[in-house]
Amino acid sequence: ASANPFSTMQTSRGPASGGAGGPSQNVSRALAVHDVEASSEKGQDDCCDNVLTSDSDESWNSGRRAPGFIDLDLGSSQPFVSSLDLLPWQVPTPHETCHRIWVGSSKDDLRMVQEVRQTTSHHKWLKGVPVGAAARYVRVETVDHPGWVAWSQIKVFGDTPAT
Repeated sequence: ASANPFSTMQTSRGPASGGAGGPSQNVSRALAVHDVEASSEKGQDDCCDNVLTSDSDESWNSGRRAPGFIDLDLGSSQPFVSSLDLLPWQVPTPHETCHRIWVGSSKDDLRMVQEVRQTTSHHKWLKGVPVGAAARYVRVETVDHPGWVAWSQIKVFGDTPAT
């Protein structure tokens, strides 16, 4: 299996260091997700908010093969969405996959900011997937995988100025 190329790109999620007179740093924090919608077969979309729980046994399954997506509404425009942590629910595993990350101020005006093409495995985190944009909506689209589009957890992180 291939190494996770994003794990070394994570921003600090702890307190900023440096103190008075030191360089200004941003600190990533988990952003609240207010609503979740997904491209699903009938009856599957009612559980898409399972990706927000901390229980990795919960999941959302689209009920169909790629392409498919899940949209996260952050409730209001966030000045800087820094990264995502993604926990796939995946069969067959491991397998080459392609996911695209889209962001925007409305679901009708999204732009792609990242494509993740690598071998992924069931319940193996993709941590620190870079986003680097202001957004209210974040779409995680699976465009290539032989199994159904499904996720166990999705976490969104944003930067706030250090105090």
